[in-house]
Formats: sequence, C-alpha cells, structure tokens
Amino acid sequence: MRIGLLIDPIVPDLSYRDNLRRAAGLGFEVVQLWYRDMVSESRGNPADTVSLLKDLGLELKSLAAYTDVLDPKREWEEIFGELREAIDFASSAGVRCVVTESGGEPGGLELWGELIRRFSQLVSHAVSRDVILLVENGPGVLVNDIELMSRLMSDLDSSHLGINFDPANLVLVPDDVIRAVQVLGAHIRDTHAKDAILIKEGSRRQVPEEHVFRMPEGEEFIHLPKDVRWVLPPVGEGDVPFENYVAALKGVGFEGDLISEVQGGGNREEAVVQSREYLTRLLQGNTQA
Repeated sequence: MRIGLLIDPIVPDLSYRDNLRRAAGLGFEVVQLWYRDMVSESRGNPADTVSLLKDLGLELKSLAAYTDVLDPKREWEEIFGELREAIDFASSAGVRCVVTESGGEPGGLELWGELIRRFSQLVSHAVSRDVILLVENGPGVLVNDIELMSRLMSDLDSSHLGINFDPANLVLVPDDVIRAVQVLGAHIRDTHAKDAILIKEGSRRQVPEEHVFRMPEGEEFIHLPKDVRWVLPPVGEGDVPFENYVAALKGVGFEGDLISEVQGGGNREEAVVQSREYLTRLLQGNTQA
C-alpha cells in the first residue's frame, strides 16, 4: 500500500499546481483529484496536469465526482449527464476510476429500485469508456452501511463497479469497520484514510471544536442526524481502528492505496502532515513512535 492524498488546498494561499507540488514534497505518492477542479485547471484538456503529476512522481488514481444520484429536485438526465462527463473526462485523461456516492437519505429503501436503475446506466457507460465507477459509503446518504454496500455490489455485479471505502464514514453510521472489510473484500478498490468520532447527544466526551464537521457548500444532500455530531480529527486521533483495519485489508488481498482525506478544521497543513506521519509509522509497523 502507498500513501496518497485527496487534494484539497494543503496551503490555502498556494495555487492548485503549487499544492500538487507541496503534496509531492511531503512524500505522497498517489493523489485523488476533484473532477471539477481538474477540469477548471486544465480547461477541459488534462494533458498538462497529467504531465505535471508525472514530473512530480504522483500517480492520479481517481477523480472525485460526488453528487446526489437520487436528487428529487433534478431530472435524472441532468445528473446522468454530469457523471457521464466525469467518466468521459477520466477516460480521456487515462484515469482508471471515478468516485461518487449514492445520494438519497439513510433508510430511504423505497428508492432502491430507482437507485439500481440509475447506477446500471452509469455502470454501462463506464464499461463503454473502460472506467471503473467507485461508490463511496457516506454516513448521510442511502448506501451507508455494510449491508447496503454489499447489496449494491451484488445487485449490479460488474467488474466496472467497486467501492471507495471510507472507514471514518462507517464509524459515523455507526457500523463495524473490520467486519465491513471482511464482508466487502475484493469490492474495495481504494480506501480513504480518514478518522472520525461519533458524538451522540448527552455524551460528555470532549473533542476539539475545530474538528466538528460543518456541511460544505454544495453538499446539502448529506443528511446529518439532529442528535449527533460528526468529528473528523487527523488520522490516528479518532475511533477508526487503523492497525486492525490495515491488517484486515491485507487479509482480503487489498491492492489499493491509503488515500488520506483531511476534512477537519484547524491548520490544514499540520493535519495533512500529521496524518501522513501516522500512516507511515503504521505501514512500518510502529504507530507508537
């Protein structure tokens, strides 16, 4: 396993390209980029950005194109068109995977048939472009737990569909991270290395306020329960059992990478560095250093 990074600005005042250089300088080996950011940066032509990544020794693993696939306020053809463009762009850029979420609300199983219909169309297009569509488990969307991730993979049953597994998101459901790896096995193509703490109403557990999840602009489709707080600290400071998690991934023959994702507040560069140092010690077998 290599250590990667989902690119948000490491240093907010730096340009997009300088943040890529910063990621390489910090020792990351692979990156996941936001689809819209890459389109904007490359003006629709990814060759220059791909060339820069190659020069920096960074491999572009996947493009993140999160949206609400079940958005009741939008026509399906509009949603499909956006994700089709992301798949086409990934294909033209030589990027193997596009990552999205299911959308919908937790527990909204009355829409399961429509979800399968829509993802069948997306997967068919991914097959035509030789791209793998990865669905991430999100705590505030329909496909959020072990059972539903397994059901989605079984119902669609395609080599061009997989899971971008986020253990932190499963902690926030909550569900069992280690059992998820054992159940989902080969469907997990890549994984975010992100940490989390679920604070239920009435809990006396103290956490830094800067790491309490705040809804990002444009992600209103994520449904945050009213009686909990989601906390996203640097890797190693939350409740994801990372040592057992990595061991479980190895146990199922996982061939992907650990893509660090830092969503909490505070000093972003410090959190990125701290998370990478923890993951480095973990892969070296020494998380106590």
